[in-house]
Amino acid sequence: MKRIFTLILIILIAISLLLIYVSYLNNQWSTITASISLIITLIASFFLFEMYHNHIQMNRPQLVVRLDFKSRDSLALLVIENLGKRPAFNIKFRWKEELTSHNGKKCCLMS
Repeated sequence: MKRIFTLILIILIAISLLLIYVSYLNNQWSTITASISLIITLIASFFLFEMYHNHIQMNRPQLVVRLDFKSRDSLALLVIENLGKRPAFNIKFRWKEELTSHNGKKCCLMS
């Protein structure tokens, strides 16, 4: 969506520049002024869209999965943390194979 929005803005700015050129050749100064105002508005809307997009990206949940070897001696703990600013809901993890311990026994996950 971001690319489409950027492409539309570029096309509109190019059309406005063409309109400015044609209006300059015909000495239509009011059209030139309106076209320059349109370009400024399009550029401002692009920056507003960028700020909104960045705000959405920064406020979403960001899950990180890591191994913790320091919390408990001789155990590797699988730690799942949310580093984002919003809570994460309905998170599911799937394993290709069953989890087993070092001696081949089936592991059970604590919830």
